[in-house]
Amino acid sequence: MRCYVAAFIIAAASSAGDLISLGVPLPVPAASDEWLRYDDEAACWLTWQGEFRGVWFDGDDFWGPGGCETDCTEFWFSHDDGYPWDTSAFFAEIYGGGASGPLDMFDQSTVTASHYAPVLVDYPTPVPCGNDFWIVVHTGMSSGGWPSLLGDGTPGAEFHSYFSSDGTLWQSWGEGDFIIRTHGGMAGLEAETWGSIKALLD
Repeated sequence: MRCYVAAFIIAAASSAGDLISLGVPLPVPAASDEWLRYDDEAACWLTWQGEFRGVWFDGDDFWGPGGCETDCTEFWFSHDDGYPWDTSAFFAEIYGGGASGPLDMFDQSTVTASHYAPVLVDYPTPVPCGNDFWIVVHTGMSSGGWPSLLGDGTPGAEFHSYFSSDGTLWQSWGEGDFIIRTHGGMAGLEAETWGSIKALLD
C-alpha cells in the first residue's frame, strides 16, 4: 500500500470553471441511518475540482472515541453533456488521518462510476480505519478530474469535504459536502451497526 504524508491548507474553494450548479437540488437518499455521511441528501453541485476529492470522517461526530472498520463505501456522480467524461474509472481510496489530511492508505479499489446512481464498493473483509479516516475519489486515470462528483449545497463552519491536485496540499471544497458515504461498525463490535450505536449515544 502507498503512504501519503499530507500537508493541509484550509482555504475556500474558488469557482474556477470546474464545478456546475445543478440549479434545482436532486434528491440523493441514503439507504438508511446506518450510513455515515455529512451530506444532506440533496445534490446541488457537480464538480471535477482536483485530482483527489475526499471526505474526512471524524468518529467523534458519530460514536465517540474508538476504532472502527468499514465494509462498504458509496459515491454519487453526475455527467453533464457539456463536460463529457474521458473515463468513468476512478480509484476509491481509504486513508487514516484526521483534520490535518489523509495519511496511510488502507485500501485502493478501481471502480467504474455511473451517472446519478449509487456507486458501491463492498469490502469482503472490513477495512480497519481508526477513529478518524478519509474516503477519497482519486481521478488519476482521467486527464481532467473525471468522473464529476456530486455535492450538496450546505457549507458549514466545520468543513469535511476537501480537494487536492497532488494528494499533498488539500483545500476545503467550501460549497458543501461531497456525496461520499461509508458503512460499517466499531472494531470488535461487528454485531452492532454505527446507526444503532449512534442512537444509543444521542
